[in-house]
Amino acid sequence: MLSCRGLVRRHIFHTSGSHSKALALMVVSNSVQLPARRGICQLQSNDNFHKVRLRSPAEIKRGLQILFSILREPSLAGQLRELKLDRTPLLSHRGDPYEIRPTQIFLLPEDLQRLQLAVRNAGFEGQGEHERVINMLLQNASKYRSPFDKYLYFQAQALAVMLVFLSPQLESLAFCPLGLQQPSEIYLFENFLRRSINDKRDVAGLKNLRSVRFLSDIDNTADDCTLYWDYDVHDCLNLIRELPAIESARFEAIQPNRNVGMWPPPRSANYTDIMLYHCIMHSPEELDIIIQSAKRLRKFAFTVGGRFELDYDVSPVSAIHLLKSLLTHQHTLEELDLDIQAHVTFREMFDEDRGASWGGLYEEVDEGLQDWVAQREKVLIVESLAPECALRSFPNLKHLSIGTHVLYCYARGFGAGRLKEPFSLVDNLPPHLESLRIYGYGLPGEYPHKYKESLDLDVEAQIANLLEQKDAKLPSLKVIEGIDTPIPHGHTVEDCDDEHLLWQREDYDWGAGFDS
Repeated sequence: MLSCRGLVRRHIFHTSGSHSKALALMVVSNSVQLPARRGICQLQSNDNFHKVRLRSPAEIKRGLQILFSILREPSLAGQLRELKLDRTPLLSHRGDPYEIRPTQIFLLPEDLQRLQLAVRNAGFEGQGEHERVINMLLQNASKYRSPFDKYLYFQAQALAVMLVFLSPQLESLAFCPLGLQQPSEIYLFENFLRRSINDKRDVAGLKNLRSVRFLSDIDNTADDCTLYWDYDVHDCLNLIRELPAIESARFEAIQPNRNVGMWPPPRSANYTDIMLYHCIMHSPEELDIIIQSAKRLRKFAFTVGGRFELDYDVSPVSAIHLLKSLLTHQHTLEELDLDIQAHVTFREMFDEDRGASWGGLYEEVDEGLQDWVAQREKVLIVESLAPECALRSFPNLKHLSIGTHVLYCYARGFGAGRLKEPFSLVDNLPPHLESLRIYGYGLPGEYPHKYKESLDLDVEAQIANLLEQKDAKLPSLKVIEGIDTPIPHGHTVEDCDDEHLLWQREDYDWGAGFDS
């Protein structure tokens, strides 16, 4: 809890002469005016702001208190570990520039000087830019604001910039990057990140940043959260791939925007964990580019479902091409989560001769992708020969989550590595597997997309044999989930009116907290 919980009251002084040097901050706490000498509401030494979220007026007010406290006592900046910038402009306001408004928070001279210096050091040196950022920060976040107040977006961005710039122990960042392909002064936070990263500026909060979560655009009132969001996935990866401590990148409920600024080069990214939850891809190539971007891949998650697709269809996932892409990281992959069964096809998984109609990756590429393909081929030639296309080719895989029939086919293998049936599932799983989660086992609708009949694979017998022999053949395998208590696998929602099937963020609260 913040030690000073009062509201900053709007108080504009008409100053002249010697009084122009004496700016005062008026603070009300439980209807008691605090002495002006206290200046900014400060945090007590035992207060903790490990996590900061910037969305509602109350959260933005708290962010201001934290910022001003850090400026007075810089050692407090080391407390901040997680920052979530969770505010985007409404669609009707996008493109609207920031308009300077009368200052609503008046600081003591020394506090104002600290703020001005910090903003300038953060890279906002031009007079107009510097003035705008200062003005954004000196607005009263305590008065009532509706969700439609566009100034909340600007103030949240400016706060996020300053907290990232000042916080040396920041490890986790979440935000929605709207301005990657359409640079504009209204996208203050993305502009700050891009300049800082591209120019390799000394920004405290980027040195130890390990995790970036790219949030959905929940303030876009034109989107009713039924469709997959168009997202600049590859440009997002380009933005963060060279951060020195970056480990993970996470996306949710998205489909890639096909207008890509630059494909992330193969083996160029420092992140090792890539998570794509409730997402779809338009082609195997889009997914392969994401996978190949990492220098080494430790964890990969790709799950589908929870959204509605136009034309009442689903975007297919090529199980073979996905496995081949992952096998380029066969020695480093430790965690794999694939909930894709409802989007793979019977033809590709169970009838490879007919599945050949998929063709190979990059057989037809546009001019913008040709250089990337050439780089990819050089990397793969240097690394190693292609292993058998099967699960057993991952010697260090420890944690696996996968659909029933995808598990069967991945264990059986494809191409030259395909085993003749019947084969033993337990003998063809990764040797150091520690946990196995099976999606869709024993549930209706467990079959691949557009295939409703039984596949007659005797999966039940394979699972029973696995349970019986795992201790002897897979001694590290201690956890198996999805057998006694089935785990539903992801489905694209067929009717957008089935709201209970639509995925929403766990912290979704559009419009909540705006009466605070």
